[in-house]
Amino acid sequence: MIFPMRTGSESMSPRYPVPIAAIALVMYAALSGRRRSFRGDALMLTAHRRPAILVEGIEHLSGAGPHLLTVNHYSRPGLGVWWPALGISAAAPVELHWLMTAAWTFPDFWRDRFLRPMTRWAFKRVADVYGFTTTPPMPPDPRETIERGLAVRRVVSFMRSHPDAWLAFAPEGRDHPGARLGQPPRGVGRLVQVLSRFGLAIVPIGAYEQGGTLCLRFGPAYRLDWDEQTDGDRMDALISQQVMMRIANLLPIEMRGIYT
Repeated sequence: MIFPMRTGSESMSPRYPVPIAAIALVMYAALSGRRRSFRGDALMLTAHRRPAILVEGIEHLSGAGPHLLTVNHYSRPGLGVWWPALGISAAAPVELHWLMTAAWTFPDFWRDRFLRPMTRWAFKRVADVYGFTTTPPMPPDPRETIERGLAVRRVVSFMRSHPDAWLAFAPEGRDHPGARLGQPPRGVGRLVQVLSRFGLAIVPIGAYEQGGTLCLRFGPAYRLDWDEQTDGDRMDALISQQVMMRIANLLPIEMRGIYT
C-alpha cells in the first residue's frame, strides 16, 4: 500500500479518527500478548460513528459455509483504509480473517527508508492481536517474492485448519489515483483460484463515499468461472478480471476505472 498525499479538497471531507482509547486497548493487547476480536472492536467503533456508515445489500451475507469478501482499496487522508474494514467486519455475521498489508510504502526515499520499518513493526503486532495474515505491501518488490509465497501458504494453512472461515481482503492492495479501481498485482487471481478450491462463496463489496457518508455496498455471492486447461498467467488475469468486475458493478461509474 502506498501512503497517499493530502490534497486541498480531501482536507475538507469528513474525518474518521480512531478514538485514542481504542488504540490504547490494541496497544495493551499487543504488549501483553492477548488476542482481541476485530468484529467486537468494529461493532464498538462503528456504533458511535457519525455520520453512520451506510451498509446496503447485507442480505447477501446470509449464506452458510466459507466465504471470501473482496472490496476495493478505498482510503483518503482523514479516512483510513481500516474504516471500510471495520464497517465490513461489523456487518458480517461472523468474525472475519483479514489479509492485511505487512507495511506501508511511501513515494519518497526518506519516508520509505525510515517509516516503512516502523509500520512493519506496528502492523505485525496488530495482526498478532487479531489473528490476521500479513502479506507483502504493494507495489510488488522482487526482493519479497519468497515472503509473498510464504504468505499464500499461511492463508492456505489457515483455511485447512478453519474450513468454514470467512476471509476478507482488498485485491488491489493499494490506492489508485482518484479512488478509481486499478488492476490487482500479478498473482492475486491465482490466490483466489487456490482459495476457491475450499468452496468459498465470493462476495464483492464496493466502498465509496456519497454525500459525506462512507457507503458499503454488498453484492450477490458467486463462484468463479474458469477452465482448468487455461494457461497459468492467463488464468491469473482472467480471475482477477472477474473479481474486479464484480466489485466495479457496485461502485459509482466514476470510480470503476479500467473496469467500466
